[in-house]
Amino acid sequence: WEGRAMEEKLCLVNGILERVTQYVCQNMEYHASTGDAKADKAYEEDFHEWCGRADITGRHRFGDLVKLGLRAAIRDGEYGFVERMVNGELRLQSITADRIGSPNDHMQDENNIGGIKIGKMGEVIGYEIYKRSLNSQYTKEGEVSPDKFIHLFFPTSVDQYHGVSKLAPALPHAKDLYELLGYEKIAVKFA
Repeated sequence: WEGRAMEEKLCLVNGILERVTQYVCQNMEYHASTGDAKADKAYEEDFHEWCGRADITGRHRFGDLVKLGLRAAIRDGEYGFVERMVNGELRLQSITADRIGSPNDHMQDENNIGGIKIGKMGEVIGYEIYKRSLNSQYTKEGEVSPDKFIHLFFPTSVDQYHGVSKLAPALPHAKDLYELLGYEKIAVKFA
């Protein structure tokens, strides 16, 4: 939540996230390499057309989904995509970090780590996906098997199942900077 607040309030944090996603994802393109130029062109055209339909909500192209996913994984610590079939064609449903498990349910056990279900060997066997209302109330939408869920996060240990914001070490300093700039603005106005 702090990462989201700083992204909205402090242009420095917003700019960093913007530049990282721009530099990492800007020139993403699919190039088929079947060895047959005609087949390659057909695959590339088909994929390009699908990119416009990739988002289950119809709002974003595939490249934009990738940028949004990377940005959120850095800011929030994780992000997910549920693979859904719509009229026989693959679509991606975006899942923000707060919807992977319920942020209101802090009960964890060895078989459920904040909405990520764990098997006997530590393997992920399912993801609990929650729906967020306009009033920030969470209700369980359903469960998704790992083969239908793309979980973007940057683990720092082998036993980690949820991500941690990459901004976490800088957030206290960013918050201080934001407040100090605000105080200085007030001082200048009074002067």
